[in-house]
Amino acid sequence: MTFSITKDSPIPGSQIFPFFGFVIIGIGIFQAVYHYKNATGKERMSIVDIVDENEEEDPLNAHLRRNEGEKFCPYCGTMVQTSFQFCPSCGKSL
Repeated sequence: MTFSITKDSPIPGSQIFPFFGFVIIGIGIFQAVYHYKNATGKERMSIVDIVDENEEEDPLNAHLRRNEGEKFCPYCGTMVQTSFQFCPSCGKSL
């Protein structure tokens, strides 16, 4: 349908515009597949930790090259001591 609309256009090269629709649809399909695989995969990447630490390793720690003994605030990412009950940076409860 879009090709029939643009075939009589007085602007030269306007017949290429319908292809942009195919590109947008292709990007949408790619994004849907990528995010589905990320959400259901074993080594998924998430800013918010949605699983228990004992179930699987936190991929954000691996991505930021954090050591296992270090403790970070889950809200702002500031390194804190293990004895802290509140984050010294954002003040939220640990």
